[in-house]
Amino acid sequence: MKNRNMKQKITIAFGAVVICFFVTVGALFYGMVNISTRYTQFYKNSHEAIVRVDKVKIYMLATIQNLVESMINDDPTAKKAYLSDIDSYRAGLAENADWFMECYNGDMTLVNQFHTQLQVTSEVTNKILEYLSTGSDRAKEQARLTFIDEFDQEVSKLEGILDQFSDQVTDLVDNSYNSSMETRTILFIVGIIIVIVALILTIIMATILIRSVVEPVKHLQEAMEKMRRGNMDIDIEYKAEDELGNLSDDLRSVAAFLNAVVADETNILTEMSRGNFNVYSSMSKDYVGSFVAIYNSMVLLRDNLSSTLSSVTQSADQVAAGSDQVSSGAQALSQGATEQASSVEELAATINEISHNVEKNAENAKAASDMADNVREQAGESRQLRIPFDDKTFRYWNIKTGQWEIETGTYQIMVGASVADIRLTGMTERTGNSKGYPYNPAKMPYYYTGIVQKISDEEFRELLGHEIPNGSWSGNLGINDAICQMYYAKSRLARLIYRCLTKMKKKSEAQGKPDLNILFIYNMPFRGIAKMTGGAVSMEMVYGIVDAVNGHFMLGVKKVVGGYFRNRRNNKKYEKLLKGAGGKCR
Repeated sequence: MKNRNMKQKITIAFGAVVICFFVTVGALFYGMVNISTRYTQFYKNSHEAIVRVDKVKIYMLATIQNLVESMINDDPTAKKAYLSDIDSYRAGLAENADWFMECYNGDMTLVNQFHTQLQVTSEVTNKILEYLSTGSDRAKEQARLTFIDEFDQEVSKLEGILDQFSDQVTDLVDNSYNSSMETRTILFIVGIIIVIVALILTIIMATILIRSVVEPVKHLQEAMEKMRRGNMDIDIEYKAEDELGNLSDDLRSVAAFLNAVVADETNILTEMSRGNFNVYSSMSKDYVGSFVAIYNSMVLLRDNLSSTLSSVTQSADQVAAGSDQVSSGAQALSQGATEQASSVEELAATINEISHNVEKNAENAKAASDMADNVREQAGESRQLRIPFDDKTFRYWNIKTGQWEIETGTYQIMVGASVADIRLTGMTERTGNSKGYPYNPAKMPYYYTGIVQKISDEEFRELLGHEIPNGSWSGNLGINDAICQMYYAKSRLARLIYRCLTKMKKKSEAQGKPDLNILFIYNMPFRGIAKMTGGAVSMEMVYGIVDAVNGHFMLGVKKVVGGYFRNRRNNKKYEKLLKGAGGKCR
């Protein structure tokens, strides 16, 4: 394959692999069709025969049971129902017998015997039914004798034929299964043989292809490495009529040309270094393509060397002037850094103000909640409660302008026991001072309309202003982490509490009645402890709990104990304040 081109080499190699592939696919396809045909025959014939044999046995037992019930039961209504059921079961027996005669594809000897015996049994059954239809005691006795002397014997023969037929169908199914397994085994062996042959052919073709490509490429690589190091005296031994042989010939020509160019340029530069600017190229006509630019540059270098030296002097002066400009720019940069530091200080002050306002809003909400509790506790009374709306009630923090603002519009005020039990509603107009929405409503339609169930990831990403976090956790736990994340806690006590909660949760789930309280605590963030304890736990205590969870036990205990006493003093202070305010309410 040495003198074949690369296209032919690759085509031959992959052609052999493709042929093996199609042979394998053909063999597998033949096997699948064969197995599918046998399975279809099994399902439509043998499987259906087994199912109908079972149905025949069920109908026979049901017929016998209803015959017995009709003979021993004197209730006319029940007797009529039994006789009606017998007719239904006999119709089912006849239907299945007809299927065996028309559709069964197998040995019909037992089928014919079954059909004949079923007719005999049906005649005996008709005789019994005629006796029972008269209703007399003598007829009933005749029916019983016929059942014992004739019907029982015929039914036993019919059952024997059915058992033989069932065994015959079972043997047929086993033979079909064994035949399918043999086909599968043969296909498996053939597939393995084809795969092995394909693998051997692939290895042989790959080896030949690699040798015909890698070895010449290695020679070319060594030659190129010498050229990269500046050694143009290379000797490429590979010669062939394929693409790599042509490449080797071209590379030898390039090396010879570069050798000539380097020698010519060396001669010109040597003469110029000696002060001889009347030197000329010995191969000016051989400079072609991109090398023409090199030749022209050499000529210009020779002719304009003196002016170039003059330009160097001027450039030195310009560099000196540029140094002054760089110095001025550095001073301006320093001044800008100072101004940025001042802006950072202003931003920090603004954030502190925001934090103070948030705490104040939280205190106002707590006060309003306690006032509402005070009114609710006095059941049976009617009071007017005034909750003042100040300049902070309707404001929001505009991330675009970096300040608190109020939107202009109509606000709906709702009062009720819960969101599902609204008692009073009202409207109020507010003139805002917003200087621009922080978000684009066109990009966040469901956010602005309140249909949060349809907010997409793109819309949520627009709301966040950055990519959605992947939800992974690392480092210490924080107040926004759930209690169930104490699985990662550094404190052994916290991990023990996590295991206890998990065990309680799994126990309730195993009983089929999940404990909602356990689920709520399990998924509640640490900050929720302060929100759900009615003021008994402050945020300072929550931070202490988080410190203890993160392994700083003594620091956490110190914060919890100190926070407890400070929270207790603050609660008493607010209780006095609210009691004083409550006494003046109308």
